[in-house]
Amino acid sequence: MTREPNQTPADGADPVATAAQRARQRAQAGRDDPATPASLSLAQIGVLGWTIVLPMLAGMFAGRWLDGRFGTGVFWTAPLLLAGLALGCWSACMRRREAGCCSAASMRRPKSVRRRCGGACR
Repeated sequence: MTREPNQTPADGADPVATAAQRARQRAQAGRDDPATPASLSLAQIGVLGWTIVLPMLAGMFAGRWLDGRFGTGVFWTAPLLLAGLALGCWSACMRRREAGCCSAASMRRPKSVRRRCGGACR
C-alpha cells in the first residue's frame, strides 16, 4: 500500500515518516518556485535603502530649517534625524513583511498561515 506524495500520513503514523514526507514536499516546492533573479534582489535592496534614507533626510532638513529659524544649533536636527531613522526602519520592516507574505511561495500556504501576515494578501 503506497501513498501519493502529496497525501498526509494517517493519524498515529510514524513521526519520522511524517518528517520525511514534509521534507520531500518542501524540496518539491523549492524546485517548483524558481530562484529570484539577482537584478530583482538588487532592486529590493535599493528600495529598502531609500525607504530608510528618505525619512532620515527629511528629518535632517526639517531640523536644520528649524535650527536656522530659531538659532538653536542642532537642537532639532538630531532628534528629527533619529525620528526619521525610526520611521524609515519601521516603514522598511512593514514593506519587507508585506513582500514576504505576498510572495508566490507564501501564497501556497494555508489561509490560516497567511492571515498571520496581516491579511494583506488573500
